[in-house]
Amino acid sequence: MLRIKKLFFILLIFSFLPSSFALIKMNLEENPLYSDREPLKGAEAWFLVEVPGGTNEKYEYRRTSGRIVLDRVLCPRQVPGSSQVIKDFPANYGVMPGIFNRDGDPVDLMVLGSEREYKKALLNGEKKAKRIRVIGLIKLQECDSLPCLKSQDWVNDWKVLGVDPRDQKYKDIFNITDLGAHEVKKLNFFWSNYKGHRKLKDGKWHPLARVTENGGVEESLKFMKGFKKINKSERKKEILACQNVYKEVIERKENFLKEGTPPINKAFLSCLGRVIPKHFFKNQKNFSFYGQYSAYQFLKGKLKDKTPGLSLENSLKVMEKRKFDLKTYYRFVFKNPKGSLDNILYDLDKNKKSKAWVP
Repeated sequence: MLRIKKLFFILLIFSFLPSSFALIKMNLEENPLYSDREPLKGAEAWFLVEVPGGTNEKYEYRRTSGRIVLDRVLCPRQVPGSSQVIKDFPANYGVMPGIFNRDGDPVDLMVLGSEREYKKALLNGEKKAKRIRVIGLIKLQECDSLPCLKSQDWVNDWKVLGVDPRDQKYKDIFNITDLGAHEVKKLNFFWSNYKGHRKLKDGKWHPLARVTENGGVEESLKFMKGFKKINKSERKKEILACQNVYKEVIERKENFLKEGTPPINKAFLSCLGRVIPKHFFKNQKNFSFYGQYSAYQFLKGKLKDKTPGLSLENSLKVMEKRKFDLKTYYRFVFKNPKGSLDNILYDLDKNKKSKAWVP
């Protein structure tokens, strides 16, 4: 009986704490992308698996919530001029928690070894990072503007390569040069063809990705030093800052509704893909306004104000019209897979890689 009273008293105290406390607690404790551990120590790094080797379902951790969702299924792709088909990831694929690239996404990692263990962990819902060893770099480039005949038409999307030292096959591998040429060639072949090819007016098949070369362990470590570390303490500051941004937007709602065309809010756009705002809304009206305001800011800011006639009132309608434009395709994350633009939850994200809704 005493324990029950004690528990009730603790819950009563927590009920009087500000909502921001609950929000911070959720984001910090449930988001495995943030940690107080050093993400990289020498050539040893932490690895959070998203796709076990030998599988074709690409899962992805959301930076905003730490939830892992099915991003897309890798469809079998016939390689032009070859009998080979790309259908599965040749090694484990995932991210390095605690370290983020210039786009705000965790650093990508491909890890050789222990595929069965990673698959089992993912199926069991484990969100624990494993210690791996960095050995090199896959210098991948993606076609940004077909036919990609000029160097500026390609964008870098380099992948860090590592091994799981628990696997006996890779325990003595410390550099990409220690791998057999066949294994390196297999990895390069996958990344050069995983996005497929496009047949253009010239009658030729043009690749949508290519591997220019490979880098060793030293080059890989140098590459990662330029990225930003965000631990739990930094994440807490990030959440509090965005909380104030969302609060200010709601407080100025009436002015925005009168103006119809609020200026670009860079702070809001920055927070949009990093901190889930749904916890700040006390009523449906504020939530609906947020969806409207988000669509407006997204179109105005990301498209560099190239949307004629855009206003706050018609922003959702304009977004609805543009959502199946394959040249500038947008991916939305909803409260449920069959949601509409009236209940946008978060993550209005420009996306040229997929045409599938994200559940």
